[in-house]
Amino acid sequence: MRKLLSINLLVALFALAFVAVSCSNDDDDDVNIPVEALPEAGKTFVSTHFPTVTISRLEKNKGMDEDGTLFEAYLSNGFEVDFAPDGTWTGVDGHLTAVPESVIALLPQELQTYVTTNYAGVAIVEVEKKAYGFKIELLNDLDLMFKSDGTFIGIDR
Repeated sequence: MRKLLSINLLVALFALAFVAVSCSNDDDDDVNIPVEALPEAGKTFVSTHFPTVTISRLEKNKGMDEDGTLFEAYLSNGFEVDFAPDGTWTGVDGHLTAVPESVIALLPQELQTYVTTNYAGVAIVEVEKKAYGFKIELLNDLDLMFKSDGTFIGIDR
């Protein structure tokens, strides 16, 4: 009986160790850095398009993401804004909050027209720059893809 209990305890400890290792955050490639480390272009973008908020936290990726993102700024209003190494924006995520009109105005006119014509009244809650152009997420959870010139490509499923 004692041997069986010891074996069960040993198996439980191995299982616990396995769970602890498998639950470690291997994706944690970001390092918190001072807000002052954001390049000037990034600071200007935030102050221009989000004039009443502050950067609550700034993270720097250990390597550049596929979209060119190196910095991730978390704003006091819940938005996340991603930036390339030179401070140019690569993405704006409001989660369930509409992206400011001033940011939408930076997008190609053809893209803006397509969204307002086909999805009138549905807010854009995320904008991402991609290698092919732009990915736009709407409040209804629809992801639209556009070329860099604003030509509609399709729906990302």
